[in-house]
Amino acid sequence: MITNNKSIKIALLLVYISIVFYIVFFSFGYGRISGEILRYNDMNLTPFETIKRYYNSARTVGWDSVSLNILGNIAIFIPLVPLISINIKRKISFLNYLLLCVIVSFFIELCQMIFHVGVFDIDDIILNIIGGILGLLLINNSTFLGKKGGK
Repeated sequence: MITNNKSIKIALLLVYISIVFYIVFFSFGYGRISGEILRYNDMNLTPFETIKRYYNSARTVGWDSVSLNILGNIAIFIPLVPLISINIKRKISFLNYLLLCVIVSFFIELCQMIFHVGVFDIDDIILNIIGGILGLLLINNSTFLGKKGGK
């Protein structure tokens, strides 16, 4: 029997944060594409520019790398909202969850640029937000949390 439910919820959040930290800062797999094919600058502020570059270079770098990068940026943020939601007792609005996703994604992109382990890319932020919204839809349409969340 589980006696300390709060500890498990916090542990799940910490495991998630550790996995994200590893993937973002130490892993050069998971669809991360090296070289100048896709990285022209240290920063991309033009929405969908990197996604277009991925699409146009898919034959060169392979569809598996392109798909893994795009879908990975979405998938990595899906657990964020549910894991935050189960650790916070009060209800949080959709806009606040959306703001949380924007801030976390912006912080990750900024750190990647500062520490030269990636490129600050608005497309990654857009894809991360899509993942966060999917996570929010998951908790709003699921009973696995034992309550409705995110309203």
